[in-house]
Order: sequence, then C-alpha cells, then structure tokens
Amino acid sequence: MIYIIAGIAKAGKTFITNHLVKSKKIGYFSTDLLMMSLANGNKAIGINPNASDVTVSNQLKPYLEAMIQTIIENKIDYIFEGVHFQPDFVRYLLNKHASNIKVIFLGYRLVDTSKKVEELKKFGPNTQNHWYSHLDNQALTQLVEYLKNECQIMFEACMTLNLPYYEVENIVQQTNEIMDILLNN
Repeated sequence: MIYIIAGIAKAGKTFITNHLVKSKKIGYFSTDLLMMSLANGNKAIGINPNASDVTVSNQLKPYLEAMIQTIIENKIDYIFEGVHFQPDFVRYLLNKHASNIKVIFLGYRLVDTSKKVEELKKFGPNTQNHWYSHLDNQALTQLVEYLKNECQIMFEACMTLNLPYYEVENIVQQTNEIMDILLNN
C-alpha cells in the first residue's frame, strides 16, 4: 500500500508521517527531497524551489508517478509526504491505482491567523524544515494568510474530486482521527 500525506505547508504532514512510520514500520519519502535533488543536481531541468507549490508540483509529476509505479510493481508499502501532491494529480493516481493508494490532504483554511502565526513561531524551530525563520511577524502573518487562501483552493478541489481533506486545528490532539481516516479510507 502507498500512503500519500498531502496538503498545505505547515499543516502537520511530517508529524503524521512520523506517526505512520512508527505504526506501520515502513519507509517514507518527502517530495521536498526530490525537489531539492533535482533543483541542485540538474539546473537544466529548471526547478525553482521558490516557485509556487503548484508550479513545482507539475514539474515533479513524472518523477513521482514513476516512483509510485515502481513501488506498486515491487509490492512495497511506502509513504509519500509533501505539498507536491496536488488534488488533480492524486485523483489521477487513484484512478490508475485505486486499490494500492490511500491518501489524506491536511489544511487549515479556517484557523485564526494570529493563532497559526504563534504556533509557527513556537514550534517552527523544532521542525525539520523551518524555511520561514527569517520572517518578521508581519511577513509571517502575510504568509499564513496566503497559505490559508491556498488551503481554501485545495479544499474546494478535494471536494470536487472526492478526496479526503482534514481541517487541522491541533495536530497533536487530532492525530488519531487523521490516522483513522487515512488508514480506513
């Protein structure tokens, strides 16, 4: 089985992935690693890590699809985590490999902006990818507003494409419910 934990940046994808890794005792792959490997390893490909998630997602599709196809053919259980699984791509993968893929999208379109800013400031330094550490409070607030807007777009696409979306308010308190949805979807 392939598990895809997708969604918006800073929604708790890595946190849930770590719980699933411990639970299932299987490996995982972050799409950020693929993005950075291709961006740094072959500049001719033209992947810009600072481009929008949608732009980079479209560039990574053939690589992710080939990886997933190979893993399915080899009957390996594996987890993929990252913002680079957009709803249309996941729907395509599910249509092609429905019995081999489980997915959940995580977002926070309804969260209070100031609450999310404080959460990012508090927990950011303890995360694997604290890419926003240089932002001041105003810039961080603008980032959260942007990400909430992106969450709304993702939520609407998930609803249109019949994909599971979960609204994250407190990832620690919601872990069991998210895991249940992912594993039993």
